[in-house]
Amino acid sequence: MAATIVCAGGREKAPNWVKRRDKTKIYLYSAHETWKEAKAVRYLTASNAKFAEHVLASHRENCHECSFPSVRECGNRDSDGDSQRRGNTSDELTAATIQSKSEERDSEDTLSAIESDSSDGESDVHSELNYSAGRGNPHVSIEEAVFDVQDTGTDDYSNDELTVDDIDDDMNVIEQQKCIAFVPCIVDLLKKSNGNICNRKDCKEALAYKTAFIGTAVIVTWTCHAGHPVGSWQSQPRVHDMFAGNLQIAACILLSGNSFAKIKLMFQFANIANISQTTFYRMQNLYLAPTIDHFWKTLQAELLSAYQGEKALLSGDGRNDSPGHSSQYLSYNVGDPEKKVIVHTEVVDVREVNGKSPNMERLGFERSMDQLQKNIVIDEMVTDAHSQIAAVMKKCDKFKGVKHSWDLWHGGKNIHKKVVKASQNKKCRDLLPWASTIRNHFWYSAKESKGSERKMKAIWFGILHHVVNEHEWLLNIDGTYGKCAHSPLTEENQQRPWLQKGSPAHVALKGIVEDKRFLRTFSYYVNFRHSGFVESFHSHLLMYAQRDMRTRLKSNTLSSPRGFILLPN
Repeated sequence: MAATIVCAGGREKAPNWVKRRDKTKIYLYSAHETWKEAKAVRYLTASNAKFAEHVLASHRENCHECSFPSVRECGNRDSDGDSQRRGNTSDELTAATIQSKSEERDSEDTLSAIESDSSDGESDVHSELNYSAGRGNPHVSIEEAVFDVQDTGTDDYSNDELTVDDIDDDMNVIEQQKCIAFVPCIVDLLKKSNGNICNRKDCKEALAYKTAFIGTAVIVTWTCHAGHPVGSWQSQPRVHDMFAGNLQIAACILLSGNSFAKIKLMFQFANIANISQTTFYRMQNLYLAPTIDHFWKTLQAELLSAYQGEKALLSGDGRNDSPGHSSQYLSYNVGDPEKKVIVHTEVVDVREVNGKSPNMERLGFERSMDQLQKNIVIDEMVTDAHSQIAAVMKKCDKFKGVKHSWDLWHGGKNIHKKVVKASQNKKCRDLLPWASTIRNHFWYSAKESKGSERKMKAIWFGILHHVVNEHEWLLNIDGTYGKCAHSPLTEENQQRPWLQKGSPAHVALKGIVEDKRFLRTFSYYVNFRHSGFVESFHSHLLMYAQRDMRTRLKSNTLSSPRGFILLPN
């Protein structure tokens, strides 16, 4: 229920929107009867303000039965007080109340003072077109430009649903070339084209050119002092009753991964008109996010249909909306490293796992697998070394036919960390130069194993001989002859000091290499897989939503101060 404001005297005070609406009303006065006759002749049922005035003027020129009062005359009658207004109630009619930003809509919409509620001065209604011209050229103070303390953008949006077909019909608007134009230059050009004197018969009044801003668009109207509407010009075409530039600037900010606050500040420094932040986010909700969501769902259906009759190798990884273990949401993305495509994305709220953020990745993995197995046959799934995911893959019957592999890069990274940590001991400092070599040898062992866990272990244990300058030994654990695969080494190409066999450094390395818990994970590495493609996709997402910004779940999207990240169900 709307609140009612009561003055001190007990009289109800009209809300501000009522005052702004009353300023835009058109009073026909004695022309009321003529207007009713014109509507009847032309079978008019609506009261579009602009069309009404043109029809009325045309009818008056034909019949000459009455005269239409000018804007000045209307203003004089309004200033005579309430008594005179009450005396003329039988002759007065409000033709239309302006409630939107357009001068050419099919309904009762024209530019109104409501649009310019953030303008620097009072909006005065001029001519029968009723444009709000109080904004003028946007003025930006130093405080506004630097501290961004005031939102001076104007709004231009529609609540009507915008379909993909509507955008396709107006695709040429996107392809048209744009430029930055100065408003005084535009007005000067229009003055040269239309002159400074009213061209109506028996009217030689001077023309007044006025400008109004709707977001990034400028509308120039010119009327004579007698109140005759002469003409108007707008700087942008319209798409679905909306200025194309306003919709396109919102789309470009979103799709380029920019921040509206920074773009707005740039526009303010350049003194360029712009849409407001409210309009930017409303355009996201109404048009941009649904369009991107529709595109993604269509693309996803095409991608999944391409897997018919073949087994898929997929990799998955989770991405938190903030670093550390305090994230609110996690998006689990699954991609095909061979085809280089993302096939599915799942969103998990920390409240779904009782506030335990480490459990979100496991839930996101399960949901993704359940959804994908409805459409494709998954032969192998690559993830990071997440213990909960590994347990789910072992215990759940629905995943028994899926080979589970771990990201090899993370495995090598963990080996490198262990070697560096062991080298912190004074007696093991000679181990530090070998850290990168040991990590690379782990990758090499997985690559050469060809799917055999026993062969991978045999190659892996060879590093214990290599670091002590032993390149041939009796037997490997798989029964093969022990020998390094590299070419003969010389003192010139050996850059690391050899370790002494049985030294503290060598013993520490042996403990890392022969760790039984680590050796049991070799079955996850023998296929030499990694999830680098999905992690590269996550790096690309940082362009649209930084991890140090709090994101919020909205429908099937994650949104941040930069914009939306589409995360379809």
